Amino acid sequence: MGMYYNTIIGWAVYYFVASFTSELPWTSCDHPRNVLENYRSDGMDDLGAIKWSLALCVFAVFVLVYFSLWKGVRSTGKAVWITAVAPYIVLIILLFRGASLPGAGDGIRYFLTPQWVDDALLTSSINLATSLLAGLVIFAVLGYMAEIRNVSIDQLGLEGPPGLVFVVYPEAIATKAGSTFWSMIFFFLLITLGLDSTFGGLEAMITGLCDEYPVLLGRRKELFVGMLLVFIYLCALPTTTYGGMYFVDLLNVYGPGIAILFLVFVEAMGVSWCYGTQRFSDDIESMLGFQPGPFWKITWAYVIFILLIFICTLIDPVPLDTQDYTYPAWPIKVGWVLTCSQPSRCLDRIPPRCFGVTSILYRYFVHIFWRKQWFGCVPSI
Repeated sequence: MGMYYNTIIGWAVYYFVASFTSELPWTSCDHPRNVLENYRSDGMDDLGAIKWSLALCVFAVFVLVYFSLWKGVRSTGKAVWITAVAPYIVLIILLFRGASLPGAGDGIRYFLTPQWVDDALLTSSINLATSLLAGLVIFAVLGYMAEIRNVSIDQLGLEGPPGLVFVVYPEAIATKAGSTFWSMIFFFLLITLGLDSTFGGLEAMITGLCDEYPVLLGRRKELFVGMLLVFIYLCALPTTTYGGMYFVDLLNVYGPGIAILFLVFVEAMGVSWCYGTQRFSDDIESMLGFQPGPFWKITWAYVIFILLIFICTLIDPVPLDTQDYTYPAWPIKVGWVLTCSQPSRCLDRIPPRCFGVTSILYRYFVHIFWRKQWFGCVPSI
């Protein structure tokens, strides 16, 4: 996930740097060569050459991530003070600016009309507040775009988050007074939000591997983090090609999704049913001096699994094909292999006694293919 997610942050860095001009580059497209310069890929079968300016932006993202993670919790904690607080400040500034534009009320009403109450019941209050604030910022400006184009918001071409964040919203910013300033703070917002999110996933993997191999990796953490990020960056280079957008879409659909839900399910099962809620509560008591109440024990043992199953029933698989491009068969097959590989690695960590003879046989064959150099996070308790 860190491979393509950092590429999306790299897009934001690219736009942020491009905003340091008197006129935003995407304000107009009146040169004939622009069409031929930008159209250099026909799809997954022909990704084209690496766009080095974008590759450099993605490299800058990995450098920022490295210096935020190389010292562990100490360096990450300092970085989070910026990446967690700055987005709220920028969102509030953009909200006041967007709300002052003509048609902003129509955009906000459009945003609040869907069944957002149902979504609120499935998220925490903080996530709801952040999503609501970000939605108000975006749709206030979309209402303004619909106003100046004299069309409905449905006709603006909202083709998913990339199209919304990197096409429609920048175009709307370009029509405002002081567009350069608003563009800089908007893409600075995206960069800080993206970095804050990528810290968590990478820190979890780095900490797990260093805890599993303290002699080999723990004592050389700075070197290990650097080598790991260089490896991920090299894997991310295909996403910086002229056809990299197709690759990002493939990873976005088949990378996290179902695999993350399965990993969360197995993780919760390992703590609650295999290790035991009582033993887990005893560990918390040894660290904090008190045991969790019955509410937490019931939640860990039962409620989590009910909610996960409920979320799975709401999954509606979205086809990978877009309006303008039909993916060939081989990327879709690769995507399903990627999705299925994550549960296989996770099942390799489950103790055989939890599922009997079938699990022993399955775990034996899985272990042949997936060695314990990845995600070795079994605590020695």
